[in-house]
Amino acid sequence: MNTWTPNPNWKNLEMPSQGDIAQFKITDGFSFLIKLIVTSVDLDNDQITGTVDAVYDWDTKELVTGSPIKKLVGTQQTLDKTLLQNVVRNILP
Repeated sequence: MNTWTPNPNWKNLEMPSQGDIAQFKITDGFSFLIKLIVTSVDLDNDQITGTVDAVYDWDTKELVTGSPIKKLVGTQQTLDKTLLQNVVRNILP
């Protein structure tokens, strides 16, 4: 069973904007970094929606290619900002 991991330091992060990369952590016995391309942000409900672009091993940061967790790639997810681990700003216009 997959469990999204809360970030105790989420309050130190700015909310992402559309086009940014939001990173989340999910575990199923192993820990994975989920790279989400943000499509919308609901500030009233503190939720981030986006499409999963890739799944990486949390420790090695290597792209996951052979695990069932890979099925998340291409899916849309709406997640609470307390789960946000990091934001990578889109610097392209």
